[in-house]
Amino acid sequence: MDIIALRQIMGLTQEQIATELGVSQQAYSKYERGSMPEHVQERFVEAFPISPEYPKTGEGDPFLPCFEQSTPGQRLAEWRETYHISRAQLAAAISVTEDYVREFENNPRSVVRMALGKRIEKLTGIHRKWLMYGDTRDKGTCLLEPLPQEDAQDASEESAGVVQARRLKEARMLSGMTLKQLADILEISYSRVSQMEHGAISEQRCDEILEKIAQYKKK
Repeated sequence: MDIIALRQIMGLTQEQIATELGVSQQAYSKYERGSMPEHVQERFVEAFPISPEYPKTGEGDPFLPCFEQSTPGQRLAEWRETYHISRAQLAAAISVTEDYVREFENNPRSVVRMALGKRIEKLTGIHRKWLMYGDTRDKGTCLLEPLPQEDAQDASEESAGVVQARRLKEARMLSGMTLKQLADILEISYSRVSQMEHGAISEQRCDEILEKIAQYKKK
């Protein structure tokens, strides 16, 4: 079992793996240089989205089907919408800024570090293995108070707007266009474009801008 490759794919450090396995970093480092005892392999499979058969055979896909089917940011947004929790509520609960939550949900390369995952699990009820890897064995629950129904509707509409903002940012980056170039084409300020990509915009407005980006690529 190539535990170095598995650790790197999951984006974790030796210390983070060791903490989850209940061993010292020095002990875990020896496992990577040599072999991992069978009883530790069992804890490894339980702690991470590893196929139970992979350590025995070393063949096939090492990860459970749930791994990387969606991003941690997408799962966090899904959890919020399911329980009608606003970004502001979540941010206050885990002692980060609302912008941090927004950036995390919108970033396709978001990674949940072990310590943050444990803190989120303790304070919100989200199961960290589901948040980190999409592990469907336990999605968790909710320890926070839901928004009133009318506010929950607003939050849902905002989430749809965030999806459009993400579409816009991805299209611009794929086209090789800078924020400044897009701002010039739209005849608006650089800061306004940045706000749109990091906030929420309507589907109609997003489609209009995507059309202009497509025309820019043809030139």
